[in-house]
Amino acid sequence: MAAAVRLLLIPLLIVSYLTPSLATGEDIHLLDFKESLNDSSALDSTWRKGTHPCKDKWKGIECDQKDDDNVSGLILIGLGLSGVSEEMDIESLGKLDRLRFLSLENNSFTGRIPEFNRLTSLRSLFISGNQFSGEIAQDYFNNMGSLKKLEMARNMFSGTIPDSLGNLNNLVELFLERNEFSGAIPLIAQKSLQTINLSYNKLHGEIPQSMSKFGAGSFEGNPELCGPIISKPCPPQDTNVNAPPLGDHILKFR
Repeated sequence: MAAAVRLLLIPLLIVSYLTPSLATGEDIHLLDFKESLNDSSALDSTWRKGTHPCKDKWKGIECDQKDDDNVSGLILIGLGLSGVSEEMDIESLGKLDRLRFLSLENNSFTGRIPEFNRLTSLRSLFISGNQFSGEIAQDYFNNMGSLKKLEMARNMFSGTIPDSLGNLNNLVELFLERNEFSGAIPLIAQKSLQTINLSYNKLHGEIPQSMSKFGAGSFEGNPELCGPIISKPCPPQDTNVNAPPLGDHILKFR
């Protein structure tokens, strides 16, 4: 009897060795991310447990051209997805070793910017057209040196623009328009950068001359900006703003 059972088990064991396990694969990591969203119903038809994200063509999934078994991109644009940033399972996305492209554009995500900076191999991050808000830490982008394209337009981000963006030496495109960023523009002048849009924020002060190649349109809609790039003279700085009143100055010599 025992021998017969062993004979029945042998084919099953062989199949288990030859068939890639999905239990610890990328499908699980993607489903964990999906479960962390408030509304992910648009993905229900294809994002199914026990199926292969690449071979079974999950919606919004791009796969490595050289190795069709690995997810290289998530293109989840305008799918009615929603979620709170603090609850989004970015850690699971970090387990996708070949992930290089992430787009969550034109959905309904809210809260502060999620921990996308844990995805240090990303080359493109598109999160425009959501309801993300709040300030972004100045060092947020320090470990995202692979980024080439970053689009964060049409959200409600506030505070100053992170100066760590100036350290992204591979950055080619940067879109931050139609937010609520304020303060001065940091130095973002890496040679790689070809396109930038900071329009319709609340920025003020002189536009760095090193950004002159981008043209006036990149800065429109910021009434408090000035400088030669937009043909608007900056007001003269009052060098005596902290000087004591003239009477106090005279009294010192009596």
